[in-house]
Amino acid sequence: MIFIIIEILMLVAAITVVGLIIAIPFANIILMAAYRKLVYSHLDVDDDLSETN
Repeated sequence: MIFIIIEILMLVAAITVVGLIIAIPFANIILMAAYRKLVYSHLDVDDDLSETN
């Protein structure tokens, strides 16, 4: 779903100059947030079994 939003933003950026100024930073922010969530998802405290023992 996130990648569909990024593709739409890039389409708008390719059509208009204002879209280029607005869409590319937003797409980069979305990608950074998704990457951080992916990388740090293994650090979730709820999944740590050592705390329940």
